[in-house]
Amino acid sequence: MPIPDLSNKPGPGRPGWGPIGSYDFQFRVEGTEAVVIKANAAGAGDFRISWPNGTTQVLSGNNASITAPDATDGIVSINNEELDTTYMDEFAVIGGKSVVREVISWGLNPWNNLVAAFDACTNLIGISETSLKTDSTGNLQAAFRDCTSLNEAVCKTWNLSAGALIADIFEGCTNLTKLDFTGVNIKISSSSARAFKSVGSATTDGCEFLFSGLNLSTSTYTGNQNFGWFQYTKIKPTSTFANWSFNPSVSLVDFSYPFESATITGTNSTLDISGWSSYSGTSMSQWFQNFNAISIGNTGAKINLTNLNTTNVTSMYFFGWQSGVTELIGLSTLGANTGNTGTIQMERAFSSMVFLKLSGSSNFGNTFTSSIKPSTLKSTFNQLGLSRTSDFSEAPILSNLDASQCATFQNMFQSSKLSTTPAFDTVTFPTTAVSFSATFNGLTVAPYSNSHLDFSNVTMKPSTLSSTFSALKVQKLTLGNNVDLSGCTVFTSAFFNGGSTSEPLEVILPTLADYSSATGFTTTFQGLDGPSTGNPPLTTCVADTLIRRLVATKLNGAFTLNLETTKITEAPAIVQSQLEQLRTAGWNITDNSTDATLPFAYPEYMVDPSSTTSLTPSTLPPVADRNFSSTNAGVTVNQNTGVLSWASNFEGFTTVRCTYADGCYNEVNIGIQVPFTMRRLIPAAGQTAQVGTRGYQYIDWGDGVAETNSGSASHTYSAAGTGFGTWRTIKIFDKSATEKFTGMQAYGNYYDRVNIIKWGSPVFSYLRFTGVYALGIRTAANDPLNTTSLTSFQSMFPSDSSYKTNARLIDPYNNLDTWKTSTATGGGAITTFESMFSGTSSLGQQCVNDESNFTFSFPAGTTATAGTYGNPSNQAGNINGVTQSGTTITGTIKFQIIVDGSGTVTLDNTNTHIIPQYMWQGDNVSVGDVIRIDAGSFGSLNNNITCTLTSDNVLASNGVCNLNGWDTSQVSSFYGMFNHNSGRTGGRRVQNVNFNNWNLSSAEDFALFSGLGNAANLKGTDLMPKNVSAADSPTGSAYIAWDTSNVTNFNQFGFIGDNHLGILRYWRFNTTNTFNMGSMFMNQAALQTYASDEPCKTQIIPANDPNNPFGVAYTAWNMEKCSNVGQMAYKQSGSPTGMISMAPALSSWQISDSLTSFHNFSRAYAGSFTFTPTVGQWDPSGLTGNQYWHSTRSSQPWKFSTSAYDNLLDITNGWGAHASTVNSGVTLNMGTSQYTAGGAAEQGRTALVNAGWTITDGGAIYSNTNALSFNGSTEYVDTGTTPDALVGSSNAYTVSAYVYPQGNGQFNKYEMDIIGAEDYWSNGRRFQFFLHSASGSSSTLSPGFRYGSATGGNIYDLTSNPTIPKNQWTHIAFTFDGNTTHKIYINGGSPFVTQTNGSAQTISSTHDLYIGARNANGSTSTWYTGRIDEVMVWNTELAQGEIQAYANAVGSGSIPDPNAITGLQLWNRMGD
Repeated sequence: MPIPDLSNKPGPGRPGWGPIGSYDFQFRVEGTEAVVIKANAAGAGDFRISWPNGTTQVLSGNNASITAPDATDGIVSINNEELDTTYMDEFAVIGGKSVVREVISWGLNPWNNLVAAFDACTNLIGISETSLKTDSTGNLQAAFRDCTSLNEAVCKTWNLSAGALIADIFEGCTNLTKLDFTGVNIKISSSSARAFKSVGSATTDGCEFLFSGLNLSTSTYTGNQNFGWFQYTKIKPTSTFANWSFNPSVSLVDFSYPFESATITGTNSTLDISGWSSYSGTSMSQWFQNFNAISIGNTGAKINLTNLNTTNVTSMYFFGWQSGVTELIGLSTLGANTGNTGTIQMERAFSSMVFLKLSGSSNFGNTFTSSIKPSTLKSTFNQLGLSRTSDFSEAPILSNLDASQCATFQNMFQSSKLSTTPAFDTVTFPTTAVSFSATFNGLTVAPYSNSHLDFSNVTMKPSTLSSTFSALKVQKLTLGNNVDLSGCTVFTSAFFNGGSTSEPLEVILPTLADYSSATGFTTTFQGLDGPSTGNPPLTTCVADTLIRRLVATKLNGAFTLNLETTKITEAPAIVQSQLEQLRTAGWNITDNSTDATLPFAYPEYMVDPSSTTSLTPSTLPPVADRNFSSTNAGVTVNQNTGVLSWASNFEGFTTVRCTYADGCYNEVNIGIQVPFTMRRLIPAAGQTAQVGTRGYQYIDWGDGVAETNSGSASHTYSAAGTGFGTWRTIKIFDKSATEKFTGMQAYGNYYDRVNIIKWGSPVFSYLRFTGVYALGIRTAANDPLNTTSLTSFQSMFPSDSSYKTNARLIDPYNNLDTWKTSTATGGGAITTFESMFSGTSSLGQQCVNDESNFTFSFPAGTTATAGTYGNPSNQAGNINGVTQSGTTITGTIKFQIIVDGSGTVTLDNTNTHIIPQYMWQGDNVSVGDVIRIDAGSFGSLNNNITCTLTSDNVLASNGVCNLNGWDTSQVSSFYGMFNHNSGRTGGRRVQNVNFNNWNLSSAEDFALFSGLGNAANLKGTDLMPKNVSAADSPTGSAYIAWDTSNVTNFNQFGFIGDNHLGILRYWRFNTTNTFNMGSMFMNQAALQTYASDEPCKTQIIPANDPNNPFGVAYTAWNMEKCSNVGQMAYKQSGSPTGMISMAPALSSWQISDSLTSFHNFSRAYAGSFTFTPTVGQWDPSGLTGNQYWHSTRSSQPWKFSTSAYDNLLDITNGWGAHASTVNSGVTLNMGTSQYTAGGAAEQGRTALVNAGWTITDGGAIYSNTNALSFNGSTEYVDTGTTPDALVGSSNAYTVSAYVYPQGNGQFNKYEMDIIGAEDYWSNGRRFQFFLHSASGSSSTLSPGFRYGSATGGNIYDLTSNPTIPKNQWTHIAFTFDGNTTHKIYINGGSPFVTQTNGSAQTISSTHDLYIGARNANGSTSTWYTGRIDEVMVWNTELAQGEIQAYANAVGSGSIPDPNAITGLQLWNRMGD
């Protein structure tokens, strides 16, 4: 072809082009604007720029902005080789960028700075292939950034070996189709991130990156950088990045993001980075993150990593995250991570590589996996191969992986889809608990068949299993015992939705799992489709194991666990009781309502060793599944047959396990134990019977039903029998060797009757029989209650009136006496007897007929039909009648047995001679008590029918309850031990109970007989202190019984009954601590009867007194430390016997300031009483609050005698002497007690009132021993005041006086004034009270009065004149209500009434009132002859009761205090 004419084209030797080499750096411009450049000299001197218009500029130094002379197209030449004395080494186009078209030559000089040299020169179409050389600090950052018209860049001749910074150099050159850096030697001296970012991204086929052999071996930069060279590029399949050389001595710290979000075009294309065998960097973070993004779809892209050196790598963080590649060629050739002495970060390294297939050489090799120590494997293989529809990825090979430093395995294989199951047998996991949250969530292994995620030999310790295996799709998952769950806190959704109906997931859990750290099991197994029929989440074998381990390690979790339709092995398998244990502890567990069948069974699971020494299974599994074992060496088991055997004296428990061929097992508890046995009467109609058991039990209810139980138990008995019902024998065993039957609270109801047959072997720590109607302790004397774990007998045999008021307790074999009540006697440390026999109404009383026989006879040859036959006595003997043969019983035969004359027992023929257990003296047994005879049992009656009545003596065959065998030395509280034992119907009470020898050395609360009232209590019981010999001592050591000196509470002691009170007189009391005697003898009728004994009197007991066991003299009933005697002699009804009988004792007591109360010491319901204790010696300083000596009703007055009250108040020797030390605020109620006025008693009372006491009493009594005698002619008393001033006109009044008129025969005066005054005769104004006789000559006197202003001096006297006797004292009182009614009282009797005219009246206001005469307008008249005493005037009308008090004082020598009645205006003591 002809050579084209190039004469008009620029170029060497052509127009506009200088001599070759004359100018180094040249670029061409073309356009309408002038280019603007920056041009800085490399050093001193000048350099030249030749512009396209032919002009030349000579420059030196730094030139930040140089504008071309014009816009001439052509070549800009810089650095003239011949003329310049320096050269430009820093260049950039800073204006007119659009006119720059191409780089012609880079010149021969090294460049120092080409930062942004052609940045955004969008019309640049080419760059010179000549060599570009940099100096040691050469900076090419963004030199060609965003040159979007640039198509090719051949840079393979560049020499960057002196040093270069190439950050962003070609970034944004989106239309480059070729970029050739083949073999270029780049010495990276500084951060060079994003060098080729987005290159080729706007092309169709991408840019051909020719980077093979890139030489970075001289690079020295080690700083952190976001490398990102090829981020967001589009790579042509013919590109290569193979065989790069790295500086082995320099580690690139952060060579990350190199191909992040890059794309390789074509299908099945390979990105080749093979041969990076000298890579020395520490980072592989995000190398291929989003490479060939999965959003593009599966293009078959691959990456060749062959021989990639990972020696120094510390991070593969997000290495291939969301990359759409299908293969990592040469993955198995990854080198050993031997240069990394620490861990490697692998979070999301292969996460979301949904098209990736690992297989063969494209999987990990042992060289790499055995050399790395991941710091985390979080999401490392998350969604691996997820979008592949076939030809799935193999599981990553993790052989010998040391994951011991991993902080988490969260989401590691989440939603991955694999053809093989990941194997962890050689993986080393951390020894501390780490998170496995969602690690295998959604992992699918296909094919499903035989896929097994197996951790049976893997040691690992999860801290959480939240969603770990959720939606897992494998055939089997095994967690072996090396999987340590002790630190695992979260199990939420651990297996949620695992498996499917068609491809179920069998989950095997650790058989020794520790769930102690678990905080919940929400949806743990929900939606899990297991392999069993119907796809319940777990097999029975695994579910049983789970329940066992939860009980062992997390019993008190109280969580919700939904096992859906999973079946747990049925009872009596231990796991079933363990399931109930969890539920009892608060777990909410859902399982299949139908339990799985236990493959083997025994006919019974609790065996009484007294009846057998072997036990044979009733059901056995197949022979291949028989491997029996026993945990107790005392119970042998035949491995193949399951037959158990033991020695006859053996007692204990064993767990019998049968292990099956598949390794699963079941266990049952077999107990060989003497059970606690009781018989209970169940009504014929049936009953739901409660037994307040405690702990764990195995209960045989006696009707064919046996079950395990925890806590209180109940059982519903079906209707059975007729009449009074059916006796059921209930046996209660310990549930297991560790789950003990520890206590009993037997609940009764109205008809309940219980017999204890055996105490058995259970060890009780709690024992009560509450409200049982009738309780029999029918255990043999050699079967005592084991008390070793008991510390209390509190409320052991209480009865409650809500059940039956005449509840009974019997102990025919005196079993109670054999009980050990202290550690010294081999029992428990019993410290309280509180309410032990509370309400037991017949304690110590005999029943009628002990083992008596009743014989019934029928006439020969007759048919006995329904009717009543016989009337036997209450003693043994025959029913009247002759025994005959040939008698046939038909129908219902009724017999009548008279029990103590008070009731009947009905017999019928429905059963065989069942005799009621309880027939008591005084009982009405007509309700529910039936003796029954079954006619069919006898046929023709040829012999007598003998029925045995098994009603026993209460407590013992001799009728005495002996409790002297009890060591009570450790008992501190006896409170209410026999409380209310007499308050039951039938008059039953505690009697014949022997506890004479009790040791009270620890006793503090001794309210022993609280509420025990009425007579006939504790007959013959001796409560006196006494010496008990070692031979008679329960402990073998001598002691003093009934020494009460340590007792601090006798409150409601309640004892007396028929006992002679003398047995208390030797008691001694605490002299160190205060003690309480409140209510001590409350409701004791016998107090008065035995008052002569003075049993509670303080007295010295001499050392030689035969009843003194202490050997030294002591003060009995020393009350100095007594704090309370309130209600001590309080009685609910009758007379106040307590106060009367206790008076001598109270008078002897030396009460100190320890006493805080004597409130309501006594009480009465009827009559008026006067008490005589002298208690002035008591110190009242400790009293507080209300203090009433006697509780009474307002209509029942009571009082201390005046002398006794004076003694109490005395200012010198009584309570008044303590006025300075008493507490204020005390209210002392003395009833109607009266004290002597004007003396030491009144002074003492005043002192107490001044000290803040409120005292209620009958007031002071004034001496009335002297009266005034009037001679009838000259003697009178001037009161010094007028009537009007005293009471006022027309107002109410009372005039009272004692009169003793004297005379012989007839009185010679018509009128004698007791007291009177008037202003003048004409208009009256009278206030005159007198005695008068008829016409002045009558031998009798009558009272009369004149009142008011009526003219004529009307005498208002009485219609019938009562007699006022001569020469003796009479009390007379005149009253007026202020209206119309006047009354006259003689000696306080019924008043004589007269009416006035009702008009307004005025009385004397100017003349003094005289006594013994009338002041008649200043003159004296109507003189009185005789004696007058105690004249009183009130301005109120006194009531009859108030007047009666003064009338009663006639002849007593004293009178009540008139000041106590409101309105006293005048009181003339006369002679006193």
